[in-house]
Amino acid sequence: SIRNGYYPTDEVTLGRLLQAIDAPAERLAILDPCCGEGAALADFNAHLVQLGCAPVAYGVEYDAERATNARQWLDVVAHADIADMAIQVRQFGALFLNPPYGDMVADTAQLDAAASARLRLEKHFLRKANPWLAYNGLLVLIVPHYVFDSELAHLVAKSYKDVRVFMAP
Repeated sequence: SIRNGYYPTDEVTLGRLLQAIDAPAERLAILDPCCGEGAALADFNAHLVQLGCAPVAYGVEYDAERATNARQWLDVVAHADIADMAIQVRQFGALFLNPPYGDMVADTAQLDAAASARLRLEKHFLRKANPWLAYNGLLVLIVPHYVFDSELAHLVAKSYKDVRVFMAP
């Protein structure tokens, strides 16, 4: 359900994607830069533990109440905007990204309507978080199907190998 622009990952989608994931490493740091209340990353973390992995779950959440709630499920939670996070590159073995959906608001009046239409939050969050994922790391990206256009497909294709795409129920 939607609550103030917050779209948590539904149980059916999460269950299906977890079935497609093997443990990428024995020990790894995992990050959800839009963790909400932490439930999806906690389930992802528990799945990795069942596969014999020893993950450490990190979350970033902009909303104070959701960040507080996430702290009961995740190892480390920052109440912050990811734009303000100082995270070194290639720090995480897995990135769980279900970013905010929608158009970005332009900071400048110099952008025309066509350029503004291409500025999507989903792409912004992927570009911001992509450098934090280790080489050969695992990206779980959940976006609306209409966002997966040629621009996003190119970004994914040039950055990742062994890409699998699934439609959510």
